[in-house]
Amino acid sequence: MVGGLLSAHLIAVSHDSKSPVSIYDGHLLTTAEEITKLLLPAFDTPTGLPYGSINLLTGVAIDESTLVCTACAGTFALEFTWLSLLTGNPIYEATARRAMRALWEHRSTRDMWGSHIDVNTGEWIYLDSSIGGGVDSFFEYLLKAFVGFSDEVEYGEMFLRAYRAVKIYMRKPPWHVDVLMDSGRVAFPYFRSLGAFWPGLKILAGDVAEAIEELKAINGILRRVQFLPEAINLSSGEYVSGRMGYPLRPELIESSWYAYQATKDFGFVEFGMDMVDRTRTNCGFANIEDVLTLNLEDKFHHNLMPAVPWNDSIVNTQYVGDENDDDSVFIKEAQEPVL
Repeated sequence: MVGGLLSAHLIAVSHDSKSPVSIYDGHLLTTAEEITKLLLPAFDTPTGLPYGSINLLTGVAIDESTLVCTACAGTFALEFTWLSLLTGNPIYEATARRAMRALWEHRSTRDMWGSHIDVNTGEWIYLDSSIGGGVDSFFEYLLKAFVGFSDEVEYGEMFLRAYRAVKIYMRKPPWHVDVLMDSGRVAFPYFRSLGAFWPGLKILAGDVAEAIEELKAINGILRRVQFLPEAINLSSGEYVSGRMGYPLRPELIESSWYAYQATKDFGFVEFGMDMVDRTRTNCGFANIEDVLTLNLEDKFHHNLMPAVPWNDSIVNTQYVGDENDDDSVFIKEAQEPVL
């Protein structure tokens, strides 16, 4: 939400500057800052890592869990840094950086992170390390904050170490699997649909050939089924029971956007648009309950459209093929282009 407000503010300022009559009063930036101030108490922990949730009206609940996933704790650098730059208040950037540094300090000797950590003690509760759910956007924000801010160095150095560890321990060409953060041994030999953002991140890191190889492997799955299931066991080739749905994930479309920008292959544009069109219903878009049967998920007697994931995907398809986007960086945890 904060990223969307900041992006909209920057767009409004840009358009307003070209108009003979100024009509924008900056209220989007004001709203973004108000919301962020309400989020700050979540970071008031011994480690600087935020609680996983906070009530914007009443604050952190007394019985709030002290467990937070790595991705949740490490997904503030872009929005909070931009907010500090736009408001002149350094507290937001400092808060996000403290959380990032806390995660960095609690990495394993092999430069990996588990999926869940205790915000009070810094103890890892779940030791599985992955490019998928639980850790994914931590990697993403390290690189995109490095790319997005011209004077940023620290996040770039962190990313390079983390990226090296992913290549050493998780990559089983052309896939990546879940491993244990301390030993690097395989924990789950799964391809997870949330990890479909990784080819896009590889392209942003300059690793284009390897990214295209991975996208071709993913395309091999899509020759068997029309949508990516949540998880596939790479050892057996079977879909993981209970993970057969497709809840309108935007990650693969984002990677297709980066692939098009890197190769100018229009097939990536067509793929992104087709993914959106195939889930369209009379009243919007619907989850795919099962990628084998293609049944639509029906909740409360109507097709449920998860607002955030598919809005993200629609934003991505609008940017696929855009030749005037050199100053945009997508953030997957809401997919707003930060300009």
